[in-house]
Amino acid sequence: MASPGAEDTRGRSDPGEPSAGGGGPAGVLLAAAATVFFASAAVLVRSAPGLPPAGLAAGRLLIGAVFVALLGLLTRTPMAVRFRDLPALAGIAAVAALHFLFYILALERTSIAHTLVLVNLSPVFVAALSPWWLGERLRRGQSAGLALAVAGLAVMVGFEPRLTLASVAGDVLALGSGLMYAVYSLAGRSTRERHPLFRYTFWVYLLAAILLWPFGRPATTLAALRGSSLFVVLLLGLLPTGLGHTLYNASLRRAPAAMVNLIATQEVTGGVLLGYIFFREGLTGAAIGGALALLGVALVTLFAETSMIRQPGGNPPGPSNTT
Repeated sequence: MASPGAEDTRGRSDPGEPSAGGGGPAGVLLAAAATVFFASAAVLVRSAPGLPPAGLAAGRLLIGAVFVALLGLLTRTPMAVRFRDLPALAGIAAVAALHFLFYILALERTSIAHTLVLVNLSPVFVAALSPWWLGERLRRGQSAGLALAVAGLAVMVGFEPRLTLASVAGDVLALGSGLMYAVYSLAGRSTRERHPLFRYTFWVYLLAAILLWPFGRPATTLAALRGSSLFVVLLLGLLPTGLGHTLYNASLRRAPAAMVNLIATQEVTGGVLLGYIFFREGLTGAAIGGALALLGVALVTLFAETSMIRQPGGNPPGPSNTT
């Protein structure tokens, strides 16, 4: 899923990044490649047993920060920030840290399909919060998308054949992860505009890792970081966190944001497919509800894009996938 730092960047061009242009095959291919990397996140998290969730989240964020720092150096992006900017960045990083932590905790308790669908509802949360937070009116299409997403959730839970207290807790955590990403997208809008992409993302990742580390049982995490576990954490930091968000942002400068966001929702399809291949985690009737929920996300994304384009200087909505 797209990582924090990967949204609302279409209005400006960062060093080393192409400026926005019309839609084209290059943008679609980049978005598809980013989605493949996003889809790997769930199975990678499941492949790192024994690591405390907060420690795993901190590890992937730290590696992602190093990767983005290297990109910043290669593109000669100024990475230093003023001391007075740190409190705002730390607050945004705290919300991002909760997003990643809740995502990992959800995968420990519920299915990959439930987790990915529920986390990818973040654009629905953004649309629901925008009238209260930003004073933006919902369009009819967005309202219809919200209703469809809620109906899809009801169907998805109703068709779950093995509904347990643990799975319900996992679903709630996945919803919390999506909500934290929505809050991040709204709260960080003004701060994000003051920084180039790589600098903003580096500091959010780094500060989020620092905030999570004390809660990750450092001694246990360090003892478990060897062999396959260390390899998995490296892959998490490089693939969905580093490469995924970089390719996603590159695609946003070559294709319409709505098209990129809709392609990115296929993280759910890819993640569920990988879950079946590696863990034999099959689909149930909940797939019908998940499809309805994603259709609701598509409506919210498309109508939000149209609304923002009609506003002078408006930025299109953030990504619909967030892992």
